[in-house]
Amino acid sequence: MHWNHRILVKSTVDENNKLDPWLEIVEVYYRDDGELLGFADICKGSETLAGLKAHFTRIMEAFDQPMLTLNDFGRDKEEDEYSDY
Repeated sequence: MHWNHRILVKSTVDENNKLDPWLEIVEVYYRDDGELLGFADICKGSETLAGLKAHFTRIMEAFDQPMLTLNDFGRDKEEDEYSDY
């Protein structure tokens, strides 16, 4: 299993039946064959300044990847707060 940071589009429909888009940077987990496995909230801390800088450098790499949607994970809406990877 491996992971990276990706931008996930979490869109919902508001009370007026209009699309209410929301974007998040998440940790995305993959099976060894590259198939999407799940996602989770990112860790925003580190024990050292160098570790924190490395973490945010990886987050910035998410902007170079195609955005994902909940449909990419076989979902049409957010089912719970955390994925089941």
